[in-house]
Amino acid sequence: MTAPRFCYQVHTHTQPAQVERLVRRLVEAGTGAVVLVSHDVRAEPLPVRALERLGDVHVLGARGGYGDLSHVDRWIDATRWLDAHDVAYDWMVTLSGQDYPVRPVAEGEREVAGAAYDGYLEHFPAFSALSKWPPHLARNRYLYRHRRLPALPAPVRALLRPARAVNAVQPFVRVNAMYGSVGVRTPTPLGPGFALWGGSFFTTLNRRCVEYVREFYESRPAVMRWFRGVLAPEEVFFQTVLLAADRFRLSGDPLRYFDFAHGDGAHPRPLDLADVPALLASGAHWARKFDQSRSAQALAALDATL
Repeated sequence: MTAPRFCYQVHTHTQPAQVERLVRRLVEAGTGAVVLVSHDVRAEPLPVRALERLGDVHVLGARGGYGDLSHVDRWIDATRWLDAHDVAYDWMVTLSGQDYPVRPVAEGEREVAGAAYDGYLEHFPAFSALSKWPPHLARNRYLYRHRRLPALPAPVRALLRPARAVNAVQPFVRVNAMYGSVGVRTPTPLGPGFALWGGSFFTTLNRRCVEYVREFYESRPAVMRWFRGVLAPEEVFFQTVLLAADRFRLSGDPLRYFDFAHGDGAHPRPLDLADVPALLASGAHWARKFDQSRSAQALAALDATL
């Protein structure tokens, strides 16, 4: 019986040398995986030829964004590329360029393929006591249709912070300084059977899940317009769509180690050498985020174990 084939979809926007290191690790695992690198065309260029010489590696240019639907759009574009080029795969693992394996890649693939789940993704009900988000965060992001303000210099954007006081005195409008947006209270079009689930964008899904998500994306324009208008839709899209389908066996373990509790509020805490023992003991397959300029010793220690 042929072993399932994995596709690693890597979203990148910075640190070309670190991206190359990650891709090299994926290829040198020798599992026959295909690697798609979705790179923000506005960022520092990647060494495309060097990456593609490593093996079955393909670099796709994409327009990046922050807190919008761009990550989901890039994910969908990657699935279309796979179909257009008739690339066979059984599982898709979505990574950032600042992820790194904590366990041998081949070992992680065997564990995923041998389990009973269709997908691994962090998920929790966004509007409940079980949510990992404070109640106001979920409300302000997902109960309002937001319009981004034009790109503003940091000092000008800082002026939005005092404007957030309006959020406390009325329920109709929300100002968000982090994303530079103003939102208006809008009903969701999700309809019966849908609850809003939150979690991380970075997932491990089998092809059945991948194809279902893409079909939903392409066949539900009204719902996709709503996702496009909220903040951080990539943190609810996959969870909400797959949980509502009620046909997949989904693990709440994302197979990833990250520390948002001590991050900056929007990003997980950068990891360093002192974190390596906890990473190795966690059972996770991947960890993030690493910055090669500051995490060289940690990456070297992981390489030694891998």
